[in-house]
Formats: sequence, structure tokens, C-alpha cells
Amino acid sequence: MVVAGIDIGSTTTKAVILNKKGKIIGKSLEPTGPNMKQVAEKVLLASLDQAGFCREDVEYIVTTGYGRNSVNWKNEAIPEIITTSFGGFHLHNKIKTILDIGGQDSKAITVGNNGEMVNFKMNDMCAAGTGRFLENMARVLGLPLKEMIEKGLTFKNPITIDTTCTVFAESEVITKLSQNQPLEDIIAGVHLAVIRRITPMLKQVGIKAPLMFSGGVARNSLVIKMIERQFKMKPIIHPDPQLVCAFGAAKIALEKC
Repeated sequence: MVVAGIDIGSTTTKAVILNKKGKIIGKSLEPTGPNMKQVAEKVLLASLDQAGFCREDVEYIVTTGYGRNSVNWKNEAIPEIITTSFGGFHLHNKIKTILDIGGQDSKAITVGNNGEMVNFKMNDMCAAGTGRFLENMARVLGLPLKEMIEKGLTFKNPITIDTTCTVFAESEVITKLSQNQPLEDIIAGVHLAVIRRITPMLKQVGIKAPLMFSGGVARNSLVIKMIERQFKMKPIIHPDPQLVCAFGAAKIALEKC
């Protein structure tokens, strides 16, 4: 028996396969693209192939994320707030708060003693405080995202980006460049703007340590550094931070069997 959790996000789609002991035996990630049903099928089959199983071996499938209702072969669809909370808890059962920053949204979640979601705040209406914001700023600076992060890690005095609106922030960054501000300090200021955008959400849910940082942006070492600087705590980051939500969906699937 195996079960599957599929997180169909706006930017990437992830699948996790668990065996009956709850161990991850297969995983896959692909850009979501326009056809959510097709990419969900692709990551499911790829993760099953990695695990050494076929489609007929899957006893229960839980979908989650932005496109969770886009497939008709699921057993159940569950909101990503719930699966992220459950997944984070079962990866590190001491956590009290989860910060999840993805490509097009960000979430702050407080977690109960059994992994249940207690409270949450979500930004899904604005690119500010998301991976898309950082990608846009890298484009304005004419740098690959990875190179921008590496350059920014050498900052001395981060500049202040007065607006977190992506459109106005672009103009502000261009102005800073024209003023010959140090590039590394501009980049640090851009990342600090992301932290400024998510700080109110964390304060509203009541941030408590230990804090888990998940989602694709959890791979960004400069954002991690800014979180440590802002909140005076080192976040817990899973080796595959983008899979936390899909893992939570798979754990719920396992409990249904």
C-alpha cells in the first residue's frame, strides 16, 4: 500500500509518495504551467516510478494547493493551510509557527499540539512578499536570481525600499541604481522588503519559536539571513522545503487508509 499527496501550486506542482510506515519513498516537482490536471498526473507518475510502484498501487490520493480541485481522480481535496500545518508538524513536531513563501503567495500559520492549524494569515492578492517579487527584482537588476542572492549576501547597509508594491518597487530600485547605491545593499533592501511584507502576518498569528520556513523561497539564503536578523531566531528548514505541503497531504491520506 502506498498513498500520495499532490500540491498543485500556482508556480510548481509537487507529489510525495509514502509507504505504510509514513516514509517518503518517492517525490517529484514540476512547473505547473497552464494544464494543472496534466502536470498533476506527471508528478504522480514520476514519484511512483521513483518509489518502484505503479498507479494501481496507490490506495488514497489527497490533493492540495491552488489547483487541488482541478483533477477528478483524487480521493479528497484539502486546503493548503491545513496540509502545510500538518506536514510541518510531522516533519518537526516541536514547531509552533510556519512561514511559507511560495511563488505567488505567502502564509503565516500557528500550529497546535497535534499538527492542527490554529490560526493563519495569507497574502495571495499581491506579489509583494512572494517569490515572484524577488524574480521581478532580479530581472530589473539584470541578474539571474541565484547570482542576485549571492551578491546580496555581501551587503553592509541595506537600503530601504519604501514600497512593497512590485510595480513601484521596480521604479525605486532603478532610482537607487541611478544614484550609484551599492548593488549588494540594493539587493539586501529588496529582500528586507519581503520581510517587511510578511512581518505583520507573523505578528497577527502570534509568532512563536520554533519557526519553520517552507516553500520555494526557503531555499533563498538571503531571505533566511533577513529572517534571523528580524526575528532573532533561526528557522527550521527541511531539506526539501517545497514538499512540506505535499507531505502533509500524503500524511492525511495515510490516516484515511
